[in-house]
Amino acid sequence: MFTSRAAKSVCEFTLAADLPGLVLNKIAEEISTFPLERKLSLNRNNPVRLEIACFRGHSETLPTIIRWIQRILQNHLAFELAINNYTCVPDRGLCLRIMDASPIENLARDLQVVNIFLEGNNHAAIRCTCPKHLAISQTLSGNDLFQTALHFSQRSFYEKVPVNEIKLIQQAKGGTQSKLINLFMLKNITRAIAS
Repeated sequence: MFTSRAAKSVCEFTLAADLPGLVLNKIAEEISTFPLERKLSLNRNNPVRLEIACFRGHSETLPTIIRWIQRILQNHLAFELAINNYTCVPDRGLCLRIMDASPIENLARDLQVVNIFLEGNNHAAIRCTCPKHLAISQTLSGNDLFQTALHFSQRSFYEKVPVNEIKLIQQAKGGTQSKLINLFMLKNITRAIAS
């Protein structure tokens, strides 16, 4: 059977969790006190995302990939991440530190099973990111990075972030917007206790 070249195009996908609005508001309030606030540009239309894993796939294999991911994530409990203390990371900008990334690492490890399907269909293996820092601003360099580091090193931040759902996002290509493909709900702790 003949398949068009467009149907075989490879797309990039990300599994990620968004920070809740209340946490973003707290961050925005802190940033508003900074003299170089405009250079940090926390964009409310572009949510701060905790990236868990990335992979590439063809559109015709995506439904099967989604089923594999669903089977894995439906057995994972929702979790909380504690984030604290601002830091500046070169090439990333202003970041918050993730105190214990083990829930993300466990999730990423379990997602490696998807590699059986990906590699069997000539796709690259899933790439798990397991971040230790969560970037909350655009990239900074030079004096802007130094001034930001100096200002925020004198501030403290602490927040527990609930992670109840994971989004599958198709990455933007050629100036298009990123697109939400699927939303996976993690197992609620109270639901897990009841079963």
